[in-house]
Amino acid sequence: MGDSSDMSDIGRFLRSAEGQEYLEGFAVMLRNHTIEDVEFVIRAHL
Repeated sequence: MGDSSDMSDIGRFLRSAEGQEYLEGFAVMLRNHTIEDVEFVIRAHL
């Protein structure tokens, strides 16, 4: 499981130019689409 430093790293990335480019690409992919269902799966590697 990650800790708060992982979240800080993610936050820094998403505020960076590369992160903004990533988010824009993700937004382009989602535009004009409707989310109809969501499923969360936990994959534990023991």
